[in-house]
Amino acid sequence: MKKTIRRSAALGISMGLIFLSSICHSQSTLSVNYADIDNHRGKIFNFWGVENKIFSGRVETQGEFRGEQRKLNFIRTLGGWRTNIEGTPTKDFSGDLYSRENNNDDFDFNQLIEKIREYRENGIRVNQIVLDNPPWDFQNDYTLVDSPDGINFLKSTEIETYGNAIPPDRPNTWSEFIEATVQRLVDEFGATTVAQWRFRVGSEIDTPGHWAGTATEFFDHYRRTLNAVKSVLPNATVGVHFREATFAATQNGSPRLDYTGTAITSFGNRFIDWAQENDVDYDFFGVSYYPFFNRLEGGLGGLDPIAWYDNAVKPFQDNPNFKRGTPIEVHEFWLFTNFSSGVIVNVGTSHGAAFMVRLARMAYERGVRQINQWGNGSIGRLYSPQRIALGILDTMVGEERYRYTSNLNTQNSNVIDAVFSTPNTSNPRTFNALLSNYSHRPGYAARNEPVNIRMTLPVQPNTPYEYRIIAYGRNQSGFNQLKEMDSNYRTNERNGGWIDNRANATYGSTRRSIAGSRQVRRTRLTQLESDANTLTEFNSVTPGRWIAATTQTGTRSNRSLANIQLELESFMAAKVEVRLTSITSPTDISGSWYKIRNIETGLYLDGNNRTLSSSQSQTGFDKQWQFIKQGQYYNIDIRKEFGIGTGILRTSASENDIIITDLTPRNDADKTFDIIEISEDVYSIRSKNINRFLQIDNNNLINVTSNRPGSNRNARWELIRVAAVSP
Repeated sequence: MKKTIRRSAALGISMGLIFLSSICHSQSTLSVNYADIDNHRGKIFNFWGVENKIFSGRVETQGEFRGEQRKLNFIRTLGGWRTNIEGTPTKDFSGDLYSRENNNDDFDFNQLIEKIREYRENGIRVNQIVLDNPPWDFQNDYTLVDSPDGINFLKSTEIETYGNAIPPDRPNTWSEFIEATVQRLVDEFGATTVAQWRFRVGSEIDTPGHWAGTATEFFDHYRRTLNAVKSVLPNATVGVHFREATFAATQNGSPRLDYTGTAITSFGNRFIDWAQENDVDYDFFGVSYYPFFNRLEGGLGGLDPIAWYDNAVKPFQDNPNFKRGTPIEVHEFWLFTNFSSGVIVNVGTSHGAAFMVRLARMAYERGVRQINQWGNGSIGRLYSPQRIALGILDTMVGEERYRYTSNLNTQNSNVIDAVFSTPNTSNPRTFNALLSNYSHRPGYAARNEPVNIRMTLPVQPNTPYEYRIIAYGRNQSGFNQLKEMDSNYRTNERNGGWIDNRANATYGSTRRSIAGSRQVRRTRLTQLESDANTLTEFNSVTPGRWIAATTQTGTRSNRSLANIQLELESFMAAKVEVRLTSITSPTDISGSWYKIRNIETGLYLDGNNRTLSSSQSQTGFDKQWQFIKQGQYYNIDIRKEFGIGTGILRTSASENDIIITDLTPRNDADKTFDIIEISEDVYSIRSKNINRFLQIDNNNLINVTSNRPGSNRNARWELIRVAAVSP
């Protein structure tokens, strides 16, 4: 029997949060200081724009994000697929681009080209071609044995979990095959287009189900594949994908051995050392992250993404032989409820939304610019909680992220994570925070988590502001409502429902865990999608009302506090938006002469010559400057004789330097500067036309730099007032 879901009832009061007039029990405090440029940590970026797609599946052209083009990684592109016939693993030759008969090699790329063409015609872009499973006929010359003998591959690895994992029997033919594959792509789509695609050699290659050879055999295989790709596209982007640094394969509780009798452990650091020693290039370094929604540890990483990164990924980065500047990326991610043969289910409740905020925090704090999911798991036209959370985060992309501190005092093992941002670092007027409440204990707790958000803002005390909350929890989740609509969607088959007995009926994705024979399952999925399509009003989240407040006294006259108190439900994501409603002016620096002293070196800006210099001396009119307003920017004039300025600062984009030139015209972009207050009397000086900061470099020369003053103290300047400008 179906339950009617009414959105008004599901939303509850205050969008699922309770605003506190008083705190009746312990609370957590998150603090951010937007008034201190030292807390600036770079921009919010989109890390979720690429999805994974098994190439053997049907062509899908419906994007997870309305109005966005999808970018896909095509996996198992070359063939070597596995299928199951009546429960028996069987070789599936239907995707093989290579075959061998009577010792004759045949390359057939029609299927590859047709599929990619169809995807592109539907607006779906290629991000990465994965060169992983060899086609099956690359096994033909091998003799397979039952137990390790150090020479022959094992029969048990002939058809592995993910298809053909045995290295190609003819390495030279493999090189010719890869070269021909890339050349065929270039012939069809053009070198300019294909050069924008990335090529990955292998998938989680140290996992036995993906590679049956040794680490050394893979390294040689990688070099051959790299050289073959580069022979067609010399500037191609080519990289690798390994397991975590702590990986060690097991079988029945004991170390798993390869065909040489050697225990299988992570290849990653060995590859890094080998590549450096042999001058072999790699352009990216991929890993996988597969936590279980209710396990602190286990899977391919526990529920703390930052701890996972530091323990499992950072050892690669810390390897002294690691190629500096190479991005480390998460090439496979899903938050599992179940992972076993035949039942692979991701989370299907608001847990997914809350975890996305945890994941985002790791991405930004550890600089992981790509985290590739297996889609976001929508059902029909009903968006998943993961997609909703990422949609909220998308409203913050491009904003400036700020460091925060937390003092957590939670129940039920809850953890509060957050991302803080503002649209700009110069006189910001709006401020944002995205929070989440997550626990390894999966049940929805009866008691909410009190949270105090403490923002230090660069405004005077008693400045009016407003804030509102955009909340997404179980009452706003269409996936949660779908489970409530029909008991079949939350009940295992053994109890009379439709959910596979091996799956988590309460929290797993309903679509992924529907059971039944082929026809029964198809009928059930049709009904599920039909019901999901009646809940599409849950695809949008309605913000709460704006609440008026005023800032409180801070540490200085031009600093004040905004305190926002709220309660977060279990497994909720919530965005807090703050906007100033009365515009207060920053410190007025016009109308006076200043000496400009560098914070890092203590040297003074010297305008004695056309080219700026630094000086230990602070005396003389050539060390005095005034700031003249030009809209929201300033001219900076030098005082070489008493009373008036005689020259103006001007940046040179071609030289990356700064000179003194004629006063007029004043409104040229290269004569105007953004003066950004970092702390009391301390500023950065940014050129309007080239967006670079005035600094003293390590040779005590004056020039401009793209290095922001948040991490570059040489670009911070103290303004020391000398006297008022004569009228």
